[in-house]
Amino acid sequence: MSDITYDNSSTLSQNFFDSKAEFYNPEDAPFLIALDLRTPMNIGGIIRLAGNIGCRKVLFTGDEGHFKSAKIRRTATTGFGHVDWEFCEHHKWHHKIPDDYQIIAVETIENASSIFKTPLKGKFAFVLGNERYGIDEKSMEYCEKAVYIPMPGIVKSMNVVQAANVVIFEWFRQNISNI
Repeated sequence: MSDITYDNSSTLSQNFFDSKAEFYNPEDAPFLIALDLRTPMNIGGIIRLAGNIGCRKVLFTGDEGHFKSAKIRRTATTGFGHVDWEFCEHHKWHHKIPDDYQIIAVETIENASSIFKTPLKGKFAFVLGNERYGIDEKSMEYCEKAVYIPMPGIVKSMNVVQAANVVIFEWFRQNISNI
């Protein structure tokens, strides 16, 4: 039996619920870019994750009209109305990233480095590819480097939302030293 209590009035619980301001300046928060995702559940999952970490913005490429917003909203939960997210044209996403941000592809390509060995201190925009085809060549041209998630098991693929979770929380871990 654990000695941890889950009473919201405890110091630990209050720190958990009230500590967002101590993490980082919202102007330094990461961007997530998801290219041509195929399911509303993955779109909603990315929005929810962005709400968990406090992302500055989420950009999706593709045709928003192909998705029912009710399905996105159901998966995104509270993030749907609280996260700054939008759909944009595939060839214009990079114009929406501030110049002082480094654009990183999350992709298993030659010369990609392990996410756990890559310094991620600072302002970053993480690009996630389509569930089936990954990141297209033209979008890769806008990325300064690529990272991959090491997977020692027999399965060498990961759902796009799971991959986004690993990457964004590794960024968070490296940037937040006071937790």
